[in-house]
Amino acid sequence: MLKICSLIITIVLLTIGIISFQKRLWRDNSRLIYYSLNPLVLTSLDPVTDELINVFLPDNLEIESVAGRGTWLASKISKAGTRTWITKSLEWHLAIVNLYHFDDLSIWDKTRYYNHKRTSVLKSINLVDTGLITLQKTTDGVEQYHLTPHWYLKGQDWFASTEIIKQGLAVSLVNSTSISGLGARSARMLESMGIRVRQLTSTNDNLTKCRIFVSPTTAKLSGYRHINKTFGCEEVFDEKLDLDIKIELGQDIAKLLFG
Repeated sequence: MLKICSLIITIVLLTIGIISFQKRLWRDNSRLIYYSLNPLVLTSLDPVTDELINVFLPDNLEIESVAGRGTWLASKISKAGTRTWITKSLEWHLAIVNLYHFDDLSIWDKTRYYNHKRTSVLKSINLVDTGLITLQKTTDGVEQYHLTPHWYLKGQDWFASTEIIKQGLAVSLVNSTSISGLGARSARMLESMGIRVRQLTSTNDNLTKCRIFVSPTTAKLSGYRHINKTFGCEEVFDEKLDLDIKIELGQDIAKLLFG
């Protein structure tokens, strides 16, 4: 009877392990970046260098949400929508690719994270002390923090992946819509994970869905997989592109951001 119980427990544990492995979100050696709320904290771990950073954001930091749902304070956004919406809003406002809520990580992801954490030296950063945000007063006299352009430059030090940088990917961005700033926001997303944006242009094609042109070889790289997950474009394969990637932004990206 004891052997049967032990066998059942072993089978259950193996099943849980297999399911957790299949559901894992952290599938390569790129950075793991997750957040927790109340207070809003970003945790960034590069498994290649074992660099581990906690960035503490103030409660009165203003965050521009996706889907055209206005701006929210960091302390209030947790009650403003679904976790998916919150995650997308933080991704695009902070220009951080593949951001996850800690509770969305599988047991496999968390175990791998804790294994790296044991050998890492944690660096904690209070964003208020960095000069990367400015304090402004609203017409009602309420003080709110706003990101400065320097955030997006410094963010590359905190959130870019060593593995992706080594892959040497370069992207040309084309804004096919009439939405001003769509290309610049997309460029910040790419640069934050360590991908070079070669050029940024615009057309009047007004594509319904974005398109991404890539070689079959480059499509196998983790850097490309993160790009594709972020933008969700229609793929067009071209052998001649080598490590160059071309993204034509469409109305779907504009709708995601502005509703």
